[in-house]
Formats: sequence, structure tokens, C-alpha cells
Amino acid sequence: MKSRSNAARRGVDGSCRRHAGRLLAVFVAAMLGFLGCPAGMAFAEEAGRPIEIRDGHLDIGPALDNGHWNIRIKDDSSGTATWRDPGDVVLRVSDAAKSAVPAGAGYDFLGAAGSTVYLVPQTQTPGVVWVGWNTRHPGLLAQPPASISLSLKEIEGPGALHVFLDYGGFRPPEAVWDSTGPPAELPVAPNVHTHANWAFSAPGEYRTSFTAKITPKGAAPITVSSEVRFLVGDATPAANSADGGRPAMTWWLVGVGIAAVAGAGAAMACMRTCRSGKVTGS
Repeated sequence: MKSRSNAARRGVDGSCRRHAGRLLAVFVAAMLGFLGCPAGMAFAEEAGRPIEIRDGHLDIGPALDNGHWNIRIKDDSSGTATWRDPGDVVLRVSDAAKSAVPAGAGYDFLGAAGSTVYLVPQTQTPGVVWVGWNTRHPGLLAQPPASISLSLKEIEGPGALHVFLDYGGFRPPEAVWDSTGPPAELPVAPNVHTHANWAFSAPGEYRTSFTAKITPKGAAPITVSSEVRFLVGDATPAANSADGGRPAMTWWLVGVGIAAVAGAGAAMACMRTCRSGKVTGS
């Protein structure tokens, strides 16, 4: 009788061990499958990250959506115009934008002649994002305000940002906005579309507050702002703006690690239960 009882306990114990082993094996296989799955990798890399645009035509400007004023980026880079929230977009200024500072006293604000700047040009250049501003949002045109002024404020980055108009030698360049001086307001009428030069003195990430001051007809002025981000240089890493700069992949891997520990712990708990049952039944 005792030998049969021992055999029964060994059978139960072996069954428990096999169950725990299968639990752990299935969990590990599922995790490895997800890690190797292209859709899983795409989710890990892209979840929570803004859209990166590095080529094509873009305009920043005020928009009137359902009675609310805000800042939008008109994105024509895909061939279809899309008005995007600036928080969903980051603008990449690639190494193709590297340019030498021209000789002449009119350009000395950019640095020494021949030194390198990253230049988003006034006229479109293939391989370089083309950034301007406009006051052509459909809601704005449907209810044109009495006045609009645009400004760049709180410009932060590893170097200087100069936004200027170049008249091709007919007259000196004209500064529009400049991180080295106080914020300037640019009056702009409705239905206007303009491009200028955006010169970044060093690679890295730049953040600026694009601000519009709007005075609707017969109403008090309204000020709206939104952060616009530039990643200057091909080597500048893309960070996730939604969680303070930590890439989405990092948080995903943290989640995978927690899940792995939990899965292994469940298998070990099952094994402990089996052993406990064996001791109790002895």
C-alpha cells in the first residue's frame, strides 16, 4: 500500500512539474515570437512617438477649428495636405542642409564666412525639409480676423537659430526671428504664405514656442502657442515627447521585463505548490 501511495505521489509530482514546465515554455515562446514579430517591433518603435518629417513642404500657422484657435502644421510632404498638431510632429533637418556661411558683412550674424550652418532654405531643396508659415487654414479664411502676428519664443537648443529673409544681393538679409535677441512679432494678413531661411548653428535638438496673436473682428485678442521641435543633423536621436524624452522602446522593454519576471514567478509558484503538496501528503 505504501509503495502504491509513493508511486501516486510521484505521479502527481511529475504531472505538476510537467505543467509548470509547459507554462514556462509557452510563455518564453510567446515572448520570443512577439520580439521577432515585425508588427510587434513596429509598435515598440513607433508607439507614442511623433511623426518625423525630413523632406517636403510644411507651413506653420494659426488655425480655427470648431470655434477654437490653435497652432497647426500644414503637411504637404506626402502629397496630400494634412493639418497636424505640432505635438504630433518633429522636423528633421538632415545633413543635406549643411551650408557654408556666405562672405559679406550682411551675413556675419550667422558666423564667420565659410563656417557651417544647417540651413532650411527659403527656396525648396531636395532632401531638405521646407518650412514656412501661412494664414490659410480653411477655418481662418472662413472667419478672417482683424489682425494676426506671429512670433517664435522660448527657443532652446545647442546653438543659435536665425530665421531670415534673403533678397539675393538686392538688399541685406532681413531678420524675422532670432534666438540671440528678444522675441519679435511679425504682422501677417489672412491668406498669406511665406518661406524664409532657418539657420541652425549646431546639430542637436531645438524646441521653440510658435505663437500667434489673433484679434478677431469685434473681439478681444487671443494668443495661442505650440511647441515646434527640430532635430538638426542625421545623428541627432529622435526622443519621445510624450514621456519627457525617453524613447518608447525603453518603456516597452521595461514592460516586457516585468512580464517575463511575472511569468517565471508563476511557473516557480506552481513548482512550489507541487512540492508543498508532496510534503503535506507524505
